[in-house]
Amino acid sequence: MAYTLSVISDEIAPDIDTAIRFAREHGLRHLDLRSVGGRNLIDFEDDALAALAGKLQAAGLAVSCLASPLLKWLPPGMALAPRRHDAFGFDARAVDETRLFRRCFEICERLGTRRLRIFSYLAYDGFAPGDLARPLAALLALAERHDCLLLLENEPVCNVATAPALHDLVAGIAHPRLRALFDLGNLQAMGAPPGDGEIAALAPWIGYMHVKDYAPGSGIVPLGEGVADHRRALAIIAGAAALEDIPLALETYLPAQGWAASAASLAVLRRWLAAFPVQGTC
Repeated sequence: MAYTLSVISDEIAPDIDTAIRFAREHGLRHLDLRSVGGRNLIDFEDDALAALAGKLQAAGLAVSCLASPLLKWLPPGMALAPRRHDAFGFDARAVDETRLFRRCFEICERLGTRRLRIFSYLAYDGFAPGDLARPLAALLALAERHDCLLLLENEPVCNVATAPALHDLVAGIAHPRLRALFDLGNLQAMGAPPGDGEIAALAPWIGYMHVKDYAPGSGIVPLGEGVADHRRALAIIAGAAALEDIPLALETYLPAQGWAASAASLAVLRRWLAAFPVQGTC
């Protein structure tokens, strides 16, 4: 069994053709999709999705995860301006949750992926985990119907931002269709790097990882040039879970150097994963 490695396509370039060329030249078999041509995938019409799926299939590439903006907005009826955040072409105002929930699962089906990234509402005062009970119940019912896995990311601008909060929510629900999307770079950037025990506790619940690095004073940097200790995190996770079952996606976050920074980061990630051998990486 090989590790499943990918990169979010718009981290390479806005256009999908450049991202496909990167994947093929660097031996990747998967891409994560979030936006193409500046448009969020959640807003794509069926014919545009069909064209996109056809390009990926012709290139021999699969979609590892739909990196959707689900729940990266304020709860319905909350009269606040959405907190500033990276939206990747998505408008977080006047959201129709029911429609967007259904649409994301339709998009997953059309793109042939079973993994769907979600969030925990943009952060607001007075949040309680129970605030997510209604939307998560609706999403989990759809995940059952469509045979999908929900991946809840720790996101600095959202309510579930830290490793303990991510663990407590996902482990507390303990649903087989809900797993953690662990982003160590996010935690490092917000000044909340997890301790070894926090990583070990979260490890059995991790269903996906985003991989990026952070350097104080510089922001996001290519992998291995910052202070996010992915090697330590990978070792801890490998001791508590089957690391080869957790897909890893580069989120390079350096648009001006998308190709070069992603290539350098991918080489570093493959070198680190060599310490945890399976049959190979892809």
